[in-house]
Amino acid sequence: MEQTDFKTKLKTRLAVYAALAVLVYGAFAHFYNPHTAALTAGAQPLNLLVLTRQPMFISYNPQSAKAAVTNMNTAGKKSPGACDALKEAGINPQDVLYIRPSSQNRAEFWELCKNNLRAWRQKPYIIFIYLYDYIRLRVSGRTNIAPSDFVMITLHLMRLEPGDFTVKNPDPPPAAQNRRRAAAAAPQQILLAQNAAPAAAASASKTLVLEVLNASGGAGLAAEVTRYLRDLSNRGLIDIDVINYGNYPVIEEKSKITDITGGRPEDLKKIGRLLGMDNSEIFTSPDKTAIADAKIILGKDFILPKTN
Repeated sequence: MEQTDFKTKLKTRLAVYAALAVLVYGAFAHFYNPHTAALTAGAQPLNLLVLTRQPMFISYNPQSAKAAVTNMNTAGKKSPGACDALKEAGINPQDVLYIRPSSQNRAEFWELCKNNLRAWRQKPYIIFIYLYDYIRLRVSGRTNIAPSDFVMITLHLMRLEPGDFTVKNPDPPPAAQNRRRAAAAAPQQILLAQNAAPAAAASASKTLVLEVLNASGGAGLAAEVTRYLRDLSNRGLIDIDVINYGNYPVIEEKSKITDITGGRPEDLKKIGRLLGMDNSEIFTSPDKTAIADAKIILGKDFILPKTN
């Protein structure tokens, strides 16, 4: 019994010492690494290219603690090299960090990232698995993330939730002659999303117009959620107007929130929490002709929270 207690205390102390070492290292790292310095100062977004079979371009804004994710199209099915993908997107390799994860399936990799963001507070040992994976990738040359960058990125990731990520799925594949032009537009769209903070502040007092769509296959769910949201609005918990509700054209396994007009990520994140969807990222689908600011798509996994 005493030996077991001793081992537990030893492991706890080692974890505390490791955490302190990481914090000290991260505090001094910005003196010699440009990426780390920029992230520490919050002067510019941190850009990360994830080299799955269909790459992901992630731009994190340290000032707003928000990240924009663009799922990129590539011409071939084989996972591209870092230089090839960056060249195709018109991005300077010196401005971007990259990682080639073990899983080449983009959806699997993203689900793992979201699960880790949700679970690490209840299962702190995930951090050690995460550290081991980074060391393995670094040694094998599958990432250019320096140790100091890794420390600072980790400290920022510990603050984030899936709802802090805005995801833009790729448009339909363009014609061959327009592919390069479409790829080059991806980072520009991300930068526009990262600079949307002034617009968000200007529209903070505006009623958020929503459309609720039932993709669960069951009957009456959209109407039930609409009543629930309107009740929350009447009680002053949110300021929304559900302008339309009905059925989605296809059945979806997972629920999601789609931002149409942009600039209201905090409001949509709050609505996600109230609907029990706080572990979902927010998708973007700009549409200048839309009458709603966002769409709430209710999948088969949706469970309406109990009314207080």
